[in-house]
Amino acid sequence: MARGCLIITQLVLLASLTATVELAAQESSADIQIENSSNKESLTGSVRLVETKQESEKVFQHDIVSRGVFAVILTLTNQSKDSSYSLQRSNITVRTEFDAQIASLEPQRAYDRLMWKIGSGPAFAEAGIVRAIAEGSRKKKLQKSVLAAAIGANVTLSPGDEIEGALFFVPPKDTKTLRFSTLVVGEIINQKSGERFPLRFPLATQQ
Repeated sequence: MARGCLIITQLVLLASLTATVELAAQESSADIQIENSSNKESLTGSVRLVETKQESEKVFQHDIVSRGVFAVILTLTNQSKDSSYSLQRSNITVRTEFDAQIASLEPQRAYDRLMWKIGSGPAFAEAGIVRAIAEGSRKKKLQKSVLAAAIGANVTLSPGDEIEGALFFVPPKDTKTLRFSTLVVGEIINQKSGERFPLRFPLATQQ
């Protein structure tokens, strides 16, 4: 009889322990969901696609699109009161409607590409001093507008901060528009909690 009572007691304790573990797991899952929701509410953003001559000249004072470079202007705002967020430019890509992934160009590479397109090599050297000076001036302006507009390699948003910067992309030859694509910020880190999460911005619904 005593042995039977002992077995029943052990079973009751085991069931109680299992219920406690399951409840703790459910609470942990709920906390993560709330934290994810909080991150998305605290960190807001918008995108603007630059893929026409008119848009390019308005933003960069140059037609970078005809030279094979598209840009996306990304704006992020940290509305949190106590959390900072960080991200890296190298983790930002464009995913097309055909599921192709386009990595963002380093700003210097984008500038080098545009500078070569504007004028360089023997033809540029033989164009004469006046043209060389004019082209040199254009290059300086392009360097200032492109490099100055680019989003930083490493970005940290403290509470209340807002950043805006350009990302540059060279689309595949058969891609004439990125309007049906999505800008993907692959990893954002909540510096307070350590949580990592992505953000996605459809370029078709840009603001």
